[in-house]
Amino acid sequence: ELKLKYGNHEWSTLTDSAEVKLNPENIEVERFGMGSSGQELSVDGKFSFKGDENLSLKVKDLSLASLPVHELITGKISGLLNAGMKLAGTAARPVITGYLSGDDLKYNNYSADSIR
Repeated sequence: ELKLKYGNHEWSTLTDSAEVKLNPENIEVERFGMGSSGQELSVDGKFSFKGDENLSLKVKDLSLASLPVHELITGKISGLLNAGMKLAGTAARPVITGYLSGDDLKYNNYSADSIR
């Protein structure tokens, strides 16, 4: 089990077993996920320096208020972010697809109920 603590949030692994293999030709990740208070980040697949790509990244209910962005932007930011990315194709010709959505988004006096 892996635990990471940042500020008031403690992240821990979502599965009993995960593997990260660093190879000269690629990086393989199997079943790696971290969670904290309903927030989830997960990675699975292969990122290649040569050859075929097959990598998925998912973000579920990430609290924007918990992100360390106070040095990058002024003001308060909040809301939930959901995102996904799939890397396919080859290292020479990668194909990236993905989605991004947000709910209850707020930045200072601006707000949006939902963005898809």
